[in-house]
Amino acid sequence: MAPADKDRKKAGAYADIGPYASVGIQFAVTILVFVAGGWWLDGRLGTTPIFILLGMLLGAVAAFYKLYRTLMDLDEKRKKEESS
Repeated sequence: MAPADKDRKKAGAYADIGPYASVGIQFAVTILVFVAGGWWLDGRLGTTPIFILLGMLLGAVAAFYKLYRTLMDLDEKRKKEESS
């Protein structure tokens, strides 16, 4: 196999993995943003764990929803590419 073919295969593999790798980062960042918002709100109102926990819960719901939508969109895109 020629070196150019190997490079092309590697680039194709990275292009396929890229969208899925970013999903994990989006998931973590979404939860962290909501927890940080809850922490800030608790600090402003003086209510220690309530808004942090609420932020964590809302962040998890939002992150799972975003994860679901992203994976469904990627699956739909893959199916369109396969049928073309």
